[in-house]
Amino acid sequence: MNETVTHEPIDLAIGGVERLYHSITGREAPPVEEPHAPMPPEKAPERHIEEQMERLMDGMSRLLSEGPARPWTPAISVSEGTEDLRVSVDLPGVPREHVRVRLAQPGLLEISGRRPDPCSGAADAPRRARHAEPPHGPFLRWVALPPTVAEDRVAARLADGVLEVRIPRGDTATTAGRSIPVR
Repeated sequence: MNETVTHEPIDLAIGGVERLYHSITGREAPPVEEPHAPMPPEKAPERHIEEQMERLMDGMSRLLSEGPARPWTPAISVSEGTEDLRVSVDLPGVPREHVRVRLAQPGLLEISGRRPDPCSGAADAPRRARHAEPPHGPFLRWVALPPTVAEDRVAARLADGVLEVRIPRGDTATTAGRSIPVR
């Protein structure tokens, strides 16, 4: 006797996740092995849900790894004292050579760079992302500066995953296009 059991709440939940997948990706969810067949009675509902979630997460990971890296926004803190302005940017996993700091325009500091994909692996051992939460790819932040700074004493240092830029107060307006070395 081939009897199937209907698990309507489970099917509705999976349908909801598939709709969420579609709204995020703009694509239909990856197909199941048995298209929308009722869950067999010998299968535990928990395992059925796990399999469906794995199917959707695997499809999402593949889709997100296909295209170019999306920009992300690192957390930033700005503090001001009588002597200087300090900008701290959280950049864990970002190599120094991937960070660029410059006085982009008068009165504007630009911090940009790229965090490598943690799942890409080495060139000799490529890897496919199964699950990756840390954002990666390009980033860009702008910070308004005080009207006058000591441009020649602006310093940037990356240590323990935090970029700190010190902008001493001065008596000259900032000029555009000056790069600040990151130490």
